[in-house]
Amino acid sequence: MEVDLYIPGNVIYTDRNSIRTSNGTVSQIIAGNTTQDGYQEGTASAARFRLIQGFTQISSTQIVVSDTYNYCLRLVDRASSKTTKLAGQCTKPRYLFDHPRSVIKDVKKLDQLIVAYGSNRGLRSVDVKTGDVNTLIKAFSFDSISQDEHSGDLFLTDLL
Repeated sequence: MEVDLYIPGNVIYTDRNSIRTSNGTVSQIIAGNTTQDGYQEGTASAARFRLIQGFTQISSTQIVVSDTYNYCLRLVDRASSKTTKLAGQCTKPRYLFDHPRSVIKDVKKLDQLIVAYGSNRGLRSVDVKTGDVNTLIKAFSFDSISQDEHSGDLFLTDLL
């Protein structure tokens, strides 16, 4: 029995090397491979990630993944299971992201993401449509981020 990859109410989760979905009974890989990591754009289990530490759903069929040890953000289409680069220079540390961790959709600007990253210490915004990246804060090594849906206030966890 296969799980429909984009039914509202299905749980989306990661096992660090893949993005999966479950209806509570059956689990299925959307993209990635549970036993092999690396970097590979592709469809379903042909795609490779190196440590997914955060992800957010930005539309009914699209998920953005922080591919931590590939140093970039990746877009996963739930309908096709296809994975593509969204922002950063995958496999090249310190280009835009050095170990991106948590990623959320900005509640104030719905076409923007907010990314917490550790090694080059900061918080960045990413335009979902263009992949353009801007620095919001450069001073602390952040691990996780959340946002109040009404006020837009950010809540951050420092790595210290």
